Amino acid sequence: MSISNSFSSTDNRSETSQPLLNLEFQKHSVEFTFSLPKEIEEVTRNTEVYDGVLNWNTEHAAVVTQTHCFVWNYGGVDNVKQPFERDTPVYKFKMPICEDDELLDDLSNHHKLPLVCIIPSNQHKKPGLLVCSRKGEFRYWEDITRDSIFEDHYSSLKVYLQEGDFGTHLACHETHQSSQDTCIIIFGSAQSVLYRINISKIGINFSSLSRSVGIMENFSSYLWLSSKYDTGDIITTTLGNKLENNLLSEVFVLMDKSIEKWAFGHVRSVNKYVQGQDIYNNIIQEIYLNDSRIKKTDQVDLRLLDMEFARNSELVILVSYFFGSNQNEIVENKNLSYALVILNTEEIQFSDAVIYKVNGIHGLKNQSNLLLGPQANLVMPNGGPGVYVIFPQAIIITTLLEGSNYSNIVSLHDPVGDRIIGFCGEGSKSWHDGNIDRFSQINILTAKTGIMTCKLNLMEIMDEISHTQNFDDQMNLENSQEMRDRELKRMLEQAVFNTSEKVPVTNYISREHGGDVNSAAIEISDEIMNSRSQYLFDHIELKSQLNERCNKMTLLIQIIKFSNMLNELYPPTRQHLFWNAEKMACALKLWEYYNASLSSRDQIEDTRRKLLVRDIGYIFIYIERVINDCLVQEDSNILIPEANNIILLSFEAAFNFRRTNKDLYAITSNCLKESWTFHPELLKVLYQQFEKTADIIQNSDIQNDGEKIESLKDHLVKLADILLGVTSERLKCDDSITREDAQVYRKEWTTILRKLVHFGKNDDAFGLSETYAEYKILVDLVMYYGQNTNYYIKKYVNKYQENFEYPLYEWYIEKELYADLLSQPHAYEYKDSLQKFLNERKLSGISWMHDIYLNRYGDASVKLRHLARNQPRVDRNKTFLSMSKLTFLAELGDEIELKNEDIQRNLEEIENGFELLNAYSDLQQQFVSFIMSQSSYHDTESEQVNAIMEGTAGSWKNYKPALAQIYEKQVIKILHGEIIPTSELVEVMTLKDKKMTDDFPFALQFTLNDNKLPEDHRRTILQTIWRRIYFSDNWEILLDTSNMSDEELNEHTKNTFVYNALNIVRHSVDIPLNQWFYPPADAFFSSTIEQFHKWYPSLSEEQIKSLIEDYLKENDTLKQCIENYHLNKYVEYALGLLNLKSKFE
Repeated sequence: MSISNSFSSTDNRSETSQPLLNLEFQKHSVEFTFSLPKEIEEVTRNTEVYDGVLNWNTEHAAVVTQTHCFVWNYGGVDNVKQPFERDTPVYKFKMPICEDDELLDDLSNHHKLPLVCIIPSNQHKKPGLLVCSRKGEFRYWEDITRDSIFEDHYSSLKVYLQEGDFGTHLACHETHQSSQDTCIIIFGSAQSVLYRINISKIGINFSSLSRSVGIMENFSSYLWLSSKYDTGDIITTTLGNKLENNLLSEVFVLMDKSIEKWAFGHVRSVNKYVQGQDIYNNIIQEIYLNDSRIKKTDQVDLRLLDMEFARNSELVILVSYFFGSNQNEIVENKNLSYALVILNTEEIQFSDAVIYKVNGIHGLKNQSNLLLGPQANLVMPNGGPGVYVIFPQAIIITTLLEGSNYSNIVSLHDPVGDRIIGFCGEGSKSWHDGNIDRFSQINILTAKTGIMTCKLNLMEIMDEISHTQNFDDQMNLENSQEMRDRELKRMLEQAVFNTSEKVPVTNYISREHGGDVNSAAIEISDEIMNSRSQYLFDHIELKSQLNERCNKMTLLIQIIKFSNMLNELYPPTRQHLFWNAEKMACALKLWEYYNASLSSRDQIEDTRRKLLVRDIGYIFIYIERVINDCLVQEDSNILIPEANNIILLSFEAAFNFRRTNKDLYAITSNCLKESWTFHPELLKVLYQQFEKTADIIQNSDIQNDGEKIESLKDHLVKLADILLGVTSERLKCDDSITREDAQVYRKEWTTILRKLVHFGKNDDAFGLSETYAEYKILVDLVMYYGQNTNYYIKKYVNKYQENFEYPLYEWYIEKELYADLLSQPHAYEYKDSLQKFLNERKLSGISWMHDIYLNRYGDASVKLRHLARNQPRVDRNKTFLSMSKLTFLAELGDEIELKNEDIQRNLEEIENGFELLNAYSDLQQQFVSFIMSQSSYHDTESEQVNAIMEGTAGSWKNYKPALAQIYEKQVIKILHGEIIPTSELVEVMTLKDKKMTDDFPFALQFTLNDNKLPEDHRRTILQTIWRRIYFSDNWEILLDTSNMSDEELNEHTKNTFVYNALNIVRHSVDIPLNQWFYPPADAFFSSTIEQFHKWYPSLSEEQIKSLIEDYLKENDTLKQCIENYHLNKYVEYALGLLNLKSKFE
């Protein structure tokens, strides 16, 4: 429903036309009662950030900006005759201004606005005004009049907030006693701190509201009532029931994830903290069940928005939520869903506490195309059943009447230019009687239009609710599956709860019942765990009751087993029963510890109470928060050991139960994620508890606290055991997120166990490493311990062999303690194992030394040869190659058989390596000699390189620039004594202007001996060498041989590079000629860009193209040689002289 027509009328009103003031609908109406005063209209038009306040009883309204609060009385106006009369006095009050604060700078502008309350009047006086800044500076004006606006007419108060804290909530709850000193005024902060503001005739003051801080005191409330202490924002507060004697009223506090209950007294009475309870996860679980759109795999993001106390003592909480299959989808989803969560409160006889149970969820439907939210507020006049959910742009109107599905929406005509900034309803968040009003109504204040009233006709809605009950389902119940399920449950209950000794435990349940044993077993188990079963004795003391519930849990699964129905239980059902029973076992142990820790034990045990343990996993998060919130270090040191006892006791009970009963329930490791021990934050809690315990030990006085320290050390060992165990379980889980979270703490295992060693618990640390087969950590601990090292090494090597040996050797390798590794006694005692390790890890740099130590010179020689090939410098290469030759000769001994083929092959390989190194040395010497021979002195390296380029590549460097760049880079490396790749070495040896006789043969041999070259690259390099051989010879002398004798022709041919290369290489390599010789026609460059990218990945596309252009220029030169000098004929002639022609053919 849109109220656009009326808004249009108000915007275009005139003296002759009366606007529509009252919109009547079937069950609700909207009345326009008061337009904005001119001064307020100007404020809302010219101010960017502001908010509004309405008060029902005083009929006052206010608009607050960051600097001022404007207040006026909207009551006493004839709304029918003079609805738009704006000649109303507006009172302007100056607000306390926060000094520059980095924390407030991070908040939105709206959250920087002062907090404002209109205070009800004393007797016949006008109402007062209470404001405060976000940093706790209060101002109070006793009455709202013209005289009060002067600065000296207010009382001030400063509430000193903790560092980083700021105000989030200020509310004045009226107690219907028409007196300022009987109002309950509450100020709350972002760090969950509460203050009560007291106004009396003598002035204004405050009292800080404190919660109990001892672990057991808070812990008892938390565990036995499933409560939870929240440290988030104070969202809102509401009054509950009236109280008697010195107490005035219940007060409920809504926080980010929890609800707290307080008992407030009169102004001078004590305010009592009763309890707190986490409701966040319970609401999410109910939303999963209630909203059919949500899949089991979806994640739900929930936000608690507002709260009211209903007339039937139920708490109604307004929530928003959105969902998706992953976090990114949730963040991107802009469509919020809204719902009313009904919490039923059940009184029990334990510290006047309350247990909150979700009694229902009412989804709110957005029947418009408006995008509502994200902020919304809840108003229930006089505790309902009329409900108003107020958004900045609209109001959803509905009811909580059973059987009614009425819902409607009132939206603003101009949701962009106008918005709702204030609202109020009679009895909202205050006391109310049990009578239902005929009409429910609220007032709202908008930024543009003014004040409106929304009314809901409750009587008409109730008249439409049908009171007729349909008995058809009951009549058919006897023949339904539901009836059979109910009968099976009754039979199981009789077997489980029959206490007569005449009835054996193995009471047989007939399988002919036809009921579903899964649903029956789950219902009974849940009723036992939550103490809801009608067959449980409620009058017995708690310890006996817990024992009874544990026994009944065991009887349930045993009876199912003895009745041969165990196979009918689905795996999720068995797991559900198992985790319920495990929780009960833990609860029993915890109660025994809790009961023993109380001084008034008899009195406590005689009290009747119930125990809820569904959320037992939250206990430890709660404990950690209590410790973290403890500001005094001495108190924290007392709380931490107590918390250790609780944690260790709980996990010991869980693990013992799991170890004893997992076979009966058929529980596997993949099922463990449903256990309370798999709570996502437990690892963090355990780790922090371990660290804090270690800190206490570290900082304690050993002489005075010896017994205490030893106890804490035992705690430390057990905490480490649990932490490793829980982490190990999660690492085996099939859920990737769980494994990732566990991996974070898995990385801390070494640090954790090292601390045990540090505190003298080395044997325990070693034992835990063995338990979890963490041999690398075990090695680290043994070496860290540093005492009896050889004893422990021998012990664990004999026990675990390679499982311990390999991590031991890796420890030395990682720390680069090579000499220590080889000099230790175990290096010789377990020499074969060490040698195997070094070989498998391909650690030749160390392995050759161990080979020499074991007189395995041949193996050492091979490894040294391999190391030589991988050295980046010529001198290092020569060193390793020389040691390879020495060790090889040492392997031969005195009787050297040089004719042996293997010996010859190894010697040739070594000699080839030396030839390559000699080539580097020769090139280096040539370049150095050239520089020394210059008449001018070259100071810098760049000048020297330029001189070398000019002297050794001057004839071609400008014609082939890409090859010149490669040549220059390799010259620099050769001067530095570096080893360069074969392809680059060939370029230098075959491109330099002045070539030595052996340059081309050596280039061919180096190319053939390089086993790292791909075959296609080797072929290209060989083609390049032969191409340059052909156009490096002086063929002009052979153009005319008519006047030459055969001897002269032979002599000229033998002087060519072609003949020399063929002659030397054929004696140096045992490779067929056709695998290394390329005749002129086959020596042309033909490689592709793709091949060059593969061979030279560091070169860019442009560099490769330039390089190919240079090679193609060489093709042109070769082609000219073939055509002009009859090259093929003379190459064949050279082959004939060497008797190679027939072999080639």
